[in-house]
Amino acid sequence: MSNILIIEDSVDVGELLRELMEINGYNTRLLLNSDKIASTLEEEVPDLIICDVVMPSMSGYQIIQFLKQHKFYKDIPLIFISARVEEEDIRKGLNYGAQAYIKKPYKSKELLTTVREILGEK
Repeated sequence: MSNILIIEDSVDVGELLRELMEINGYNTRLLLNSDKIASTLEEEVPDLIICDVVMPSMSGYQIIQFLKQHKFYKDIPLIFISARVEEEDIRKGLNYGAQAYIKKPYKSKELLTTVREILGEK
């Protein structure tokens, strides 16, 4: 069973994402405060991160930069999920190193398919 870390500043959206992942068999942890990423990763390194882009403490872009600078975290795949849906935003997210960029409001099936593909599941 894969471990997924969700980083989302909206409690409601975060809880919905966590519920969706858990119903589909994933161990899930929700982080509502993005500036606690370092201490969270010290406790457990996830197989995948689902992350909002716009958050008050650290943006999703700052989080992915943090991950890429650390040898233990640089290979963790990350999916951006955001209400910023302009082509420029999507391109920027992918250029930063995200494996996928999913638009809010997200479709559960699309998100689950993307998660499974990234984790190498069928």
